[in-house]
Amino acid sequence: MNELKNCPFCGEKAELRTTGNDYTKKRVAEIRCKSCCTKMRVGALKHNLEWCEKIVTENWNTRKIESQLLEAVLAYQELCTCYRLGRRPSEKLFVKLKKADKALEDM
Repeated sequence: MNELKNCPFCGEKAELRTTGNDYTKKRVAEIRCKSCCTKMRVGALKHNLEWCEKIVTENWNTRKIESQLLEAVLAYQELCTCYRLGRRPSEKLFVKLKKADKALEDM
């Protein structure tokens, strides 16, 4: 299992709890912040508990703003590489940069 990120709201530690097992009808994996009680749950009837844990952890650790910042940094690194090597940036790169600028403005 991946390491859990801290709570996106208060920054405190979170913990993973499970209910049921692979032999019960109801399987639930829940991540809950120890401080502000923010929680996220995934339950399943057709999947095993390991699947529930994997999905809830991926969802908890996904932070849209981090993804947008990473995309922006990578686009600007690509632009710097083009200029450093004396290449003309592609139109595709300019589209990425425009998208990155828009995302940064919206933050």
